[in-house]
Amino acid sequence: MIIQSILIQWTKETRGEPYASVRSHHPNHFPLPSAIVQQSEKLADGQLLWHRLSFGQTMQGVELLQEQYEWLTMPEQGTALEGELPGIKWKEVAGKLHVNACYHPSFGKPVRTNGQSDLLDEKAFELTPLQYGQIVINGRHTVEDGSIYEQRITNLWYVTDYSEIRSLRSSPDYQYKQMASLW
Repeated sequence: MIIQSILIQWTKETRGEPYASVRSHHPNHFPLPSAIVQQSEKLADGQLLWHRLSFGQTMQGVELLQEQYEWLTMPEQGTALEGELPGIKWKEVAGKLHVNACYHPSFGKPVRTNGQSDLLDEKAFELTPLQYGQIVINGRHTVEDGSIYEQRITNLWYVTDYSEIRSLRSSPDYQYKQMASLW
């Protein structure tokens, strides 16, 4: 499995137009660096690639703040990588990857629920090998100087053989969104 997490943060100064249009045209996935592609050919099964990117938006534009990637041992089925990849749980069943979107406190406000009083934990989509799913959620954090707004995009490519890494799709087969009005 390949996971790419993209975080875009902004403040009150860049909340409305024309800055919102810039964010809406910001890429929602990025090609994997060539070093990753080359390294993937040497890897064994049972590993997970996690590619993380974080961006900050100012009045001058959207700036890449950090980019990292690492190979992790695939966690036990049905568990989340809490603290590392909050808000995503998956389970492989009969050759399909069942993916749940879950609320995590690091997402900020508003708290997402199931419409009752339970925190959000619902099926986002189900992937077969070589399919690509995307989860998008936004949130707001209150800080001393005001608020920090953010959008998190999590891209998941279900690959069962890393030789398939060169065949990744660039548009999602499935998309799950949890977008709220952020005041």
